[in-house]
Amino acid sequence: MIEIPPSGFGPSASRSVDEGERLRLMVRLPAPMVRDLTLAARSRGCSITRVLTDILDATDIGAFGLNLGGDGPA
Repeated sequence: MIEIPPSGFGPSASRSVDEGERLRLMVRLPAPMVRDLTLAARSRGCSITRVLTDILDATDIGAFGLNLGGDGPA
């Protein structure tokens, strides 16, 4: 289990989830990016969520200054 702290926006309580669990996240993206993601999803025969999940899974998130698996900010 891992604890997800409150973000300061939205829910004000932390929550615990299984480490392998996938969580939903609402984001706002520029229209051209949504168009490109939609075209990629259509060509692959899957959802935009699947395309974005694959992109994020293949990305070195640590390069963006995020502390994966840590207890605090990077």
